Amino acid sequence: MQKPKEILHRSGRYVEEDDVVGFGHDTEALVKQLTEGSLRRSVVSIIGMGGLGKTTLARKIYNNNDVNNYFDFRGWAYVSQEYKVRDLLLEILKGVTPLPKLKKFILKAELKEELLQGLEAKYSSNKDKLKGTLIEDLKGIKEMNDEEFKKALFEFLENIQDQSLKILLLDFVEKIYKRNGEGWEGMNDDELKSVLFKCLKDNRYFLIMDDIWKAELWNEVSIAFPDDLNRSKILIPSRIKEVALHFSSAPYELPFLKEDKRWELFYKKVFRGGPCPLELETLGRHIVESCGGLPLAIVVLGGLVVNKEKMHRTRSKLTGHVNWYLTQDRSCCINILALSYNHLPRRLKPCFLYLGIYPEDFEIPVKQLIRLWIVEGFRQKTCNENMEDVAKDYLEELFDQSLIQLATKRLDGGVKTCHIHDLLRDLCISESIEGKFIEVRSDVNFSPTSKSRRISIHYANYPYISSSPCEPSNSRSVIGLGGLLNSRILLMKATWNGFAKVTSWLSSGI
Repeated sequence: MQKPKEILHRSGRYVEEDDVVGFGHDTEALVKQLTEGSLRRSVVSIIGMGGLGKTTLARKIYNNNDVNNYFDFRGWAYVSQEYKVRDLLLEILKGVTPLPKLKKFILKAELKEELLQGLEAKYSSNKDKLKGTLIEDLKGIKEMNDEEFKKALFEFLENIQDQSLKILLLDFVEKIYKRNGEGWEGMNDDELKSVLFKCLKDNRYFLIMDDIWKAELWNEVSIAFPDDLNRSKILIPSRIKEVALHFSSAPYELPFLKEDKRWELFYKKVFRGGPCPLELETLGRHIVESCGGLPLAIVVLGGLVVNKEKMHRTRSKLTGHVNWYLTQDRSCCINILALSYNHLPRRLKPCFLYLGIYPEDFEIPVKQLIRLWIVEGFRQKTCNENMEDVAKDYLEELFDQSLIQLATKRLDGGVKTCHIHDLLRDLCISESIEGKFIEVRSDVNFSPTSKSRRISIHYANYPYISSSPCEPSNSRSVIGLGGLLNSRILLMKATWNGFAKVTSWLSSGI
């Protein structure tokens, strides 16, 4: 039985690849980067948060005609977080390349070594001829489906006049077809790397290793990818900046969709090129606005509209339940986006959830945020670093995970403010409610009776919160956000007889 997280992970990938728009410029730029430049084998990385469409963009590039014509060999492997080198190698060998081409390259590699060596004693005079005719003719066989290639190959071998040579070749090719995949299961990792190396050797190849979470993987498998100075390329989409930088000093950063492309994506998903009924356009615009520029969210939300339209058969019922649809869809999106949160180290989870204290679309002053983390105790003690340096490292890790984005920079180039995508903020709040981590309130008449450990109160103007004794219940701190244009925060910590103001109007510090 599949685990829920595994099912969710697969569904997330599927949705992300469906009905893509808006990657024309990105595709053009990356195709140029892949087909030009140094002769050395090189790695190109794409960085972006989960749901932006990294896999979708990679798929468009993989299927691009210029890429297909430029490279002799294309392959695709999805790298799970709990990867095994063996499984990755087998996936590349068996599942991510067109089987006919894979078998052709195996045949070429084996003919150059095992077969020619084995026939040298009996056919030494024909060895060069065999290499010059048979292999060149095999190169001329166009890529086709499995059965077409197999038929063409065996017809070619049947036309060999020398019966002894023909029998040997037919037997050898049959063994290759039989062992293609079957024999690999019994090989160890080094043997699999050797087989893959032979497949790729002397060919200009293009491989995609999708969603790598750990840079160490490259050190374990890179030996299987030969560098024949022919501009072979490996494309690595990742949501983790540290991983992307390991492969390239200038990874390609995927932006959020622009406004016109957001509606185009939703329109394509829901109406499939047909007319958009007037009564559904308001709903659609509402959905698109709620998603920001996150393609995954737009596709998921649009998919629900499609399903509900089929179920109810009448559009009036859809428009009559806008809020319900948005609630359901955003919940679905949050579940998919939660994959990134679930994979965070334990030390970073409270830091990420704490971002939920800020209002939607708010530019968060990083110095202020770091000070709040320190006051709340969100850092592990270390011997050699002070608390602020540790907190800065945590902030950098959240940037690397693409869970927060840069908003503005200081004059010296450092980060001045950051922001969090609305759906990720929703994720913060939903996880916080479930874990009683933070409760966000907007009412002025505040009474600290919540069971959450922290309460965040948003005010349009400076709030007045009484410091008189009151029952703190389970809450350990109250965060009052008032005068938001000045980014000032009042943080009160729980005491035995009520709440004590421990930081007075903590300024932004920017």
